[in-house]
Amino acid sequence: MLLLLLAGVWLGLVALPYGTWSVARLRAGLRRHVADGPVGATLTWLLGLALLTALLQAWSLLAPLNGWAFAGAALGSLGLFALDRQAFWATWRGIRQTLAGWRAGEWVAAAVLATELLLLATLPSINGDTAVYHAQSLRWLEQFGAVPGLANIDTRLGYNSAWFVPQTLASWAQWVGSPLHTLNAAVLLIYAGYALAALPALRRQPTAAGLLRVLLLPLLAFWCADDLASLSPDPAVAMLAFVVLSQAAAAPLPGRPQPWTLTHAVLALLAVFAVTIKLSAGPLLLLPLLWLLRRRPAALPGFLARMSAAALLLVLPWMLRTVVLTGYLLFPFPALDVLPLDWKFPRNYLFVHADYIRKFARNWTLQEGQPYLLPLRQWLPIWWQQQLFFDRLLTMLAPVVGLLSGLLLLRSATLRRQLAGPVAVVALVAAAGVGYWFAVAPAYRFGLGFILSLFALLLLPAALLLARRWPRPVATSISLLAVAALTAKLLMVELRFFATPRYVPAAEFPAFLADVVAPEARAFVQQCYQPDSSHTAYLLRPGLPLGGKLRLLGTLLRSGALARQSQGLAASGRRLLRPAPYPDYSASMDTVQLSGVRLLQYPARPDPNRYGVWYAPFPFAAYTRGLKLRTGELSGGFRQAKSKQDSDTPTISSEN
Repeated sequence: MLLLLLAGVWLGLVALPYGTWSVARLRAGLRRHVADGPVGATLTWLLGLALLTALLQAWSLLAPLNGWAFAGAALGSLGLFALDRQAFWATWRGIRQTLAGWRAGEWVAAAVLATELLLLATLPSINGDTAVYHAQSLRWLEQFGAVPGLANIDTRLGYNSAWFVPQTLASWAQWVGSPLHTLNAAVLLIYAGYALAALPALRRQPTAAGLLRVLLLPLLAFWCADDLASLSPDPAVAMLAFVVLSQAAAAPLPGRPQPWTLTHAVLALLAVFAVTIKLSAGPLLLLPLLWLLRRRPAALPGFLARMSAAALLLVLPWMLRTVVLTGYLLFPFPALDVLPLDWKFPRNYLFVHADYIRKFARNWTLQEGQPYLLPLRQWLPIWWQQQLFFDRLLTMLAPVVGLLSGLLLLRSATLRRQLAGPVAVVALVAAAGVGYWFAVAPAYRFGLGFILSLFALLLLPAALLLARRWPRPVATSISLLAVAALTAKLLMVELRFFATPRYVPAAEFPAFLADVVAPEARAFVQQCYQPDSSHTAYLLRPGLPLGGKLRLLGTLLRSGALARQSQGLAASGRRLLRPAPYPDYSASMDTVQLSGVRLLQYPARPDPNRYGVWYAPFPFAAYTRGLKLRTGELSGGFRQAKSKQDSDTPTISSEN
């Protein structure tokens, strides 16, 4: 925990000068085109993180993101602070003034939320994608930077989320031995502070934008917090969508009497940054497009040139990295096959993989390459049955809430006026985002930013009506709801993944049973577990009902066995210095010699209890068939052989 706290403070302090400098330069460059005005600390810090990410991506094209990049980021931060100390201290004073307006309730809520976020971030990771490719993406960045044709050894290494780049510095994996989940915890904590900062004004005079900002906090806490102990970009995209949409609802809508403001320009750049993190954030770009259509800034060509240059600064390094990793401008988009590069990922297989992403989102039981051409009426019931309970509950509640809100709007002209203009535009963008998500790849985690934003907007009429009548109780209730939502998520993660051990090694199972003294209780515990296919471990029986899990939990707590086996909250005392490390399955991997270069891959008969490759088995290659080294070194990258004679023949050994 201590290392994660230190890494979070370091990241916060390093990124802020990049933000204050960026806002100052944007203000100077657009002074003839947009109306000036203050830019909040949250937007400033996020813009700083976006600039830092772009610079690190450019660095990775030339060198690995190792200690030198770490030092370069810190020195750059000090240099930008020295160049514009006035802007930095003005932002710092704004933060202090905001915190000075907090009551005891805000401080208590912030302390509880921070503690629970920290507990979640230090748990063992339960994210399958972190096991499969997130951690490996970080490792390649740390060791080599951008490697040509890296997607040829694992397709998912070509996804190139910009979120992995700052995590190489925020995770401290190079020095700790396993990544710290700093960045996701940091952005959720920053949003918590951003939302809680709206409570004092909400108590005095409720506004639709302020209420939307606060309503999104419990939704973010409940639906995104279980990915805190991971390197996933999903929480970051949701948080950025919340900030951009809620701040857009507060900014005046550009029109005939109202010009663009500096905040509009910053939000447009943050929308671009979100797209480099995950392409599913693309509908956010509708916001600046709608603003531009409603009111063209003075001297439009000059404005577009400056904004395009700023956006290009964020996009170009990311796109160049995609080209290096995959051979395509965007990945996985085979239509953008315009570059004649020898390391290009095979186009015919890319069509299969891109199609699989859409299929997987509709039915996760399908395998890659399996045909799936069912019409909507056939795949929709399958998709619905595969959704988690709370995702289905949210989906069923949305039309009910929408109907009630529609009735309220019909009856109240005041509500219609308050929700017109910028809030209506934000609702349009959120609805477009949900439609895009459902049409392209309707896995909930791909569209949480838009789904939860639209749900909060549907709640807004009723919430605003209540807040106008009882502003203080409503503000307090929402902050308590946020704490309750995160507490519930923490307990749900504990009960589902950690409270009852899901995996007990076969050698330890007799001692595990011996801790349960009562014969009847011991027989019950034994019934709850079954040996795996290799008889190397005992696994918790799938489909064990909630009542059975609770009974098992009580039995293990009374026997003391849980304290020795659990890796969840009961083991938090063992993680006071550092979070739970990733598992290391290097010893169970096969070694592949490819033209004298050593790679690791899954054995012919992998252990089913050792899922993923995580961070330690490196360099890992998911595919070696038809693979060829470009230069004889890992840093030179990989390509697909053009013929059998051109291919390197891998030599496989079970010894590392």
